[in-house]
Amino acid sequence: MKNRWIKRTAACGMTVLVFLLWGMTTYADPISSGNYGTGDDNDSEWNDDWNTSSGQCGDNMEWVLDHSNGALSISGEGEMWCRTSHGEDLWNVRNVSSVAFSGDITSIGAEAFSGCTQLTAVALPRTVKRVGTGAFEGCAALGRVELVNTVATLGNQCFAGCEALTDLYFTGSAQDWRFLTEGIQTGLSPSVVMHFSSSVTVTVQPSDVRVSPGALARFSVVAQGNGALQYQWYYRKKGATGWSIWKKHTTAATSAVANDSWNGMQVYCRIEDSDHYVSSDLCTITLLEGVKIITQPSDVTMNVGEEATFTVKAEGNDLNYQWYYKKAGAAAWSIWKAHTTATTVARANDTWDGMQVYCRVSDSAGASTNSQPATVKLNGMPKIVTQSGDVATGVDAIVRFSVKAQGSHLTYQWYYMKYGAKCWSVWKKHTTATTTACSNSTWDGMQVYCRITDGFGRTLSSEPVTIRLTKKS
Repeated sequence: MKNRWIKRTAACGMTVLVFLLWGMTTYADPISSGNYGTGDDNDSEWNDDWNTSSGQCGDNMEWVLDHSNGALSISGEGEMWCRTSHGEDLWNVRNVSSVAFSGDITSIGAEAFSGCTQLTAVALPRTVKRVGTGAFEGCAALGRVELVNTVATLGNQCFAGCEALTDLYFTGSAQDWRFLTEGIQTGLSPSVVMHFSSSVTVTVQPSDVRVSPGALARFSVVAQGNGALQYQWYYRKKGATGWSIWKKHTTAATSAVANDSWNGMQVYCRIEDSDHYVSSDLCTITLLEGVKIITQPSDVTMNVGEEATFTVKAEGNDLNYQWYYKKAGAAAWSIWKAHTTATTVARANDTWDGMQVYCRVSDSAGASTNSQPATVKLNGMPKIVTQSGDVATGVDAIVRFSVKAQGSHLTYQWYYMKYGAKCWSVWKKHTTATTTACSNSTWDGMQVYCRITDGFGRTLSSEPVTIRLTKKS
């Protein structure tokens, strides 16, 4: 009986010991107890295999961290909590080496990945619209970041301390990146190489516009993408802090009538295809005070027979040009027909000495201004000082004709036209400044003049002289 009690007691003792030993058995923790997330609403749990931990990181968002390879998975929808807003830590930052997202995640919480020193790369989904302050601060091993331009807000210093970051891939244009980072400090090193890419490519950017109030301003962009492209223009007036949708301006090329509030206004176009959108470069509008002459036409000194060039340079919108001239001694200006370009050319003749020309420049709004006049001076043009007058003589009388001129290397040729003739004839052998001839009965009503030529081939003609024969008394 005693032995049976001893055996029963021993058996019970062994049972108790086995039970106690079973209850006291511990497994080797893959991480320290500090890896357990804590917080009122975010108590992370170890899964049964002891290699993963998990928890909540948003009202409708969960995370799972695989400690065997540092892979962090985040799934759900809506906004991610800030790192400490619902607990001390969402996950053990020292163990995260990669992160994958799934679902409709719209934001990355402030400091969410701050201090993840093993994280080497991150690609944010295009559902993300906001990245919180310091979201990746201190990720010393982070070498590659991928962002889509659907991100509308970047927090300050979101990439500060990312010493290994060499390449940032941005699905958008350089202008989209400037929009995104305007007014913030990203913390990016100047050595980080930016890579811009998108299924939409702008091949021709809009140009700056200089336009007069009331005139039509034109804007255009050329782009390529997948399928039919959609366009939306935006504007920001000088001094404004935000951009406004330019209603009804939804085509690649658009136009509008400028008004007085446009000076300094900026415009850009957002182009979207079936996959992405990009923003064009900005163009700036400068209002002109009507038409402004920048360069005036210059005076011209030239030879007869040479081409004279007159040029005016002006600022304005859809400019038109019309040249005018006034010869020496004339009282009024005349339209210079067919001279309707900013630069015009014409060949000088011997009537040009002292002539003036100017250009009237007008724009599409009806504003116009006149250039200063330019004066033409003919080089060394022969100049008649005196010449013979009309002659009254009898038949068989010696008649003298004379012309006095100034010029260089002058030569003379006299011409005559008898009464009733229709054209002038060369008066052979009459090639001096003063010439004589014996009159005859055919001279009554005959006219005579002299053509003077200088050493440059420039010519000048005297006034015709008329001969009247008198009857013997």
